[in-house]
Amino acid sequence: MLGLYASAFGSYAPNLLSITGDTNLDAHLYSSAIIIIATAINYYSIKVVSQIESYAVMIKLVILIGFIGVGIIGLIGNPNWSNSIWNIGKGHSIL
Repeated sequence: MLGLYASAFGSYAPNLLSITGDTNLDAHLYSSAIIIIATAINYYSIKVVSQIESYAVMIKLVILIGFIGVGIIGLIGNPNWSNSIWNIGKGHSIL
């Protein structure tokens, strides 16, 4: 998972804040920084890592519940939502 997080952060961070002006180099610098920081935290205390992981899971759940809520609100505002649901798998979409 650490590699996934580092790769994702390294890909997006240079768009927000460029260090060297070279996007590829910036991506590698940010990815490396994430790996070094995570390694330092792991070395410092496994209890801290456990707490960070717990917070990360809670944040992911809140985001997921938010997406579900937005989807439900979208269905409530659509007068044909019941017809759309039954057409899934028949070559139709909910859009």
